[in-house]
Amino acid sequence: MPIFGGGQTCTNTGDVTITKAVKNPITNQFSHDLGTDVPFNPQDTVQFEITVTNTSGSTIDRIIVQDMLPPLVTFVSGQGQFDPQKKIVSLEVDKLASNHSKKIAITGNIVPTEQIPFAGGSTGCVSNKAIAITPNGKMTSDSSQFCVQKPVSSPLQNPPKNLKNTPPTGASEVGELFLLIALVVGYYLIKTTKLLNF
Repeated sequence: MPIFGGGQTCTNTGDVTITKAVKNPITNQFSHDLGTDVPFNPQDTVQFEITVTNTSGSTIDRIIVQDMLPPLVTFVSGQGQFDPQKKIVSLEVDKLASNHSKKIAITGNIVPTEQIPFAGGSTGCVSNKAIAITPNGKMTSDSSQFCVQKPVSSPLQNPPKNLKNTPPTGASEVGELFLLIALVVGYYLIKTTKLLNF
């Protein structure tokens, strides 16, 4: 089973902790990891939740948070600024008091079927990483994992060849018949007139 975006990592150092979760599409509850028993399908909506907690004894003035969207996911909405080239959502958490937390919501979509690189009928898992950086330069990170199921492609339905179009029927045929009769009658009248003149 392919895994994209690296494996799970969890590093909490310094005065801040960060946790990354993904919403279970069946229970609607956020979970750190979702296995192959709860796969997403192409173009499904995926909701992420990042929780940043100040574990120090004082207020932290500024925390930089970055969420690195995994492969197979496109950005839809969320707090902060999205860089489409790097696929990173960036924002700042200001004045986070001691022992307080800040929750950040981000929404994405699974890419269409044709953009999923593995074979149809199989499941691949992706890792989604978030980091927090404090003013003293210490970085804290966490990753969550979920899986995407690619459906089996249906064979192309090619239309049968050498099919002839059915000729049109109805009023047009009746009109053509009357036109033919009129031509025959007209020709007959002309011939009859000429014979009488002689």
